[in-house]
Amino acid sequence: MSFNNNIDNAESSMSLSRQPSAMSYLLENSDNEDQMSEISTTRALSRQGSMAVDQDTQESSSVIMEADTATGPKRKRNWMVENKWVIVKKLPDGRKEFRCQWESVTGRICNHPTTTDKKGSTSNMLNHMKSKHSITASSPAKGESPISRGIGSLDLFLTPQAPTVVFSKKIFYQTIMDDLIASRAPYTAVERPTLQRLLYIAHSAPSLQDLKLPSDTTIKRHMSDYYNELKVQVKEKLQLVPCLAYTADGWTTSNMKHSFLGVTAHWIDEEWSFRSLAIGFEPLKGSHTGTNLAATMVKLLEEFELDNKPFFLTTDNASNMVTMAKELEASLGSEVFSAENNHISCIGHVINLVVQTAIVAGLKAQAPENTDSSHDNDTTEAESSASIIKSLRSGIRAIRSSPTRREQYIEFCTNATPKLKPIQLPLDVRTRWDSTYNMLWIAHKQRVAYNKMTMHVNGLSDYFLSDNDWEFIDQLQQFFAPFI
Repeated sequence: MSFNNNIDNAESSMSLSRQPSAMSYLLENSDNEDQMSEISTTRALSRQGSMAVDQDTQESSSVIMEADTATGPKRKRNWMVENKWVIVKKLPDGRKEFRCQWESVTGRICNHPTTTDKKGSTSNMLNHMKSKHSITASSPAKGESPISRGIGSLDLFLTPQAPTVVFSKKIFYQTIMDDLIASRAPYTAVERPTLQRLLYIAHSAPSLQDLKLPSDTTIKRHMSDYYNELKVQVKEKLQLVPCLAYTADGWTTSNMKHSFLGVTAHWIDEEWSFRSLAIGFEPLKGSHTGTNLAATMVKLLEEFELDNKPFFLTTDNASNMVTMAKELEASLGSEVFSAENNHISCIGHVINLVVQTAIVAGLKAQAPENTDSSHDNDTTEAESSASIIKSLRSGIRAIRSSPTRREQYIEFCTNATPKLKPIQLPLDVRTRWDSTYNMLWIAHKQRVAYNKMTMHVNGLSDYFLSDNDWEFIDQLQQFFAPFI
């Protein structure tokens, strides 16, 4: 108590030195002003020409008497009623009943009842407000945002409360940036429509209590319920579609620990608009045989009650996908799915086979399976083959092999072709049919910068390309252009 009193006394001294001409005192909830002597601990806070005394552990009333120097008479004010934290009802015996109006995040009203004692004291409700909801006379009114934080007692300081700040665009932007940093999100995250919608909904919240963020356990439970609700809506929507088309593909994580079968449904809606919706990302157990893939697909269709609806299926040309199509026909029946008539090979994969055949058989310059991520620590010696594509690919890999060389290349691009935006040279990969074209096209645009770097940076001279080499690269990109 002595520590709190020291704080209160210090605050009182500071307040009195600032506003000595007007004061208001915290009194017992009674019409008799002689009861002022019953107050044992008071605190003066200067606010716009009047002084309000905060309550400590011995406070027993919520009535504030304000002295109006212009008119003389004093006016009673019950802050709990005025701030809409309680409602009052007069009882037949003359006492008053208070009902707490604090509202939880789910909309539940506390409705805790207390009654005044014979002296009219409201200390029971005051204690309830402070201990259960951390609400005091300095708290904002129900439904309003706090605008400042005063100096309170130590026990109030240790009570968890919502942060109170003065709004400014600078603080708003800084808070957004803090969230981006903490969540490691890109700058474009602020443009998400869902984030804008969240802010609009928060703006319409009736009180700060409604904006209390849920715990991870709570949001996990709600997420599961939300998924089930959306799944029901999707099922109802797809039931109205007479015929569906699916695309399916297997996917494995880079560490080879987890495998999935992704399935997307496609259809034309009643307004003749093309619609697509991912309906499954199913974990795969065991080997990726056609039989295993078909069983996973059938189980997914049964969950959405689509196993009796005719459909088409587009996959790549892998042998297990061909087997899966046959197993689907055997499980669902030819009237639902025919492996011969309803299974379509992905045109993108067909084009990739054509281009890769031209690169491997015709040019003998097969692309690697992945990008240069696995080659960052490799040596950058020139490949033995005299193929122009291989020489260019090795040169690009050498340039991308270190941050220093990447920075040097950007400088060469800026100086050699100032009108073009400098970008890093891409590498082609075997699974992307347009990646070889992109590599050739960008390299040809930046050929001056490429040659200057190979001439002036140690270790890159073996990757220099002549004018005839660049002319051949130009012809190659024209060859690949129709496949893009």
